[in-house]
Amino acid sequence: CSSDLSPLGASMASSSSADQPADPKRRRVEEGGSAVHGEGEWNDDYFDAYDPVAIHALMLSDAPRVGVYLAAIRAHQSAIENRTVMDVGAGSGILSMLAAKHGGAAHVYAVEAVPGMASMARDLIKRNGLEDRVTVVEGRVEDVELPCKVDVIISEWMGFYLVHESMLESVLLARERWLKPGGLMLPSSGRIWAAPVEAEDLRREIEGYSDMHGLDLSPVGEAELARKLREPQVEDVDAKRLLAAPVLAIDLGDLHTRRPGSTAELTAALNFRTLRAG
Repeated sequence: CSSDLSPLGASMASSSSADQPADPKRRRVEEGGSAVHGEGEWNDDYFDAYDPVAIHALMLSDAPRVGVYLAAIRAHQSAIENRTVMDVGAGSGILSMLAAKHGGAAHVYAVEAVPGMASMARDLIKRNGLEDRVTVVEGRVEDVELPCKVDVIISEWMGFYLVHESMLESVLLARERWLKPGGLMLPSSGRIWAAPVEAEDLRREIEGYSDMHGLDLSPVGEAELARKLREPQVEDVDAKRLLAAPVLAIDLGDLHTRRPGSTAELTAALNFRTLRAG
């Protein structure tokens, strides 16, 4: 998965060093968590999962992730400097502070729905002497009110396989409400790539139920395989496990114009030319 954060087309993988087994985001993926239960009905557990400091410390320690955003801010400094920025889902406020300090933004509105993180963001912003240029707005971006339209929207909305957690929809709604015509979005595009991979460990796990201490427990293995196929499996995939070259599965296009609601369901029919058996 990748998102365009720079006019030069540099892309950022949505799975990086932040996606480790202890990551609370991974746990929520495995439990099927997302922001919305149904139309107009919000999942409080989704926001609660962002309250622990651990998840934000993990993201802050992910140097490639933070570094790409900083590079994008610097690359777009001419569009950010002396202008107003909205950070959707600001968390610790890292992107808001980078936009102010390195992008030269006149003012940044850091929108954060989780009270504990909103409070921490205020403390961090004050600690770095940016309280006059960065304002934390506590609440869901769908509900908050700002004093003015903004020139730039920045957000770290990318989840596992790019669009998990439905946060992109919140960003698109924020764009509809608050971005000035001709304003800038970072990231501005996104693509999902797919490839078949060798799953030898999974094969051994499932086949192991057919002979467990001389007992045939294969129905348990079949049920476990069915469960895994119903849920996203998040893991690091070595390139040597690829059975075919990756192909483009979904292109979200220009996020400046993508229609809100259009990412709720994404489908793709793919063909692969396998390189070897597996």
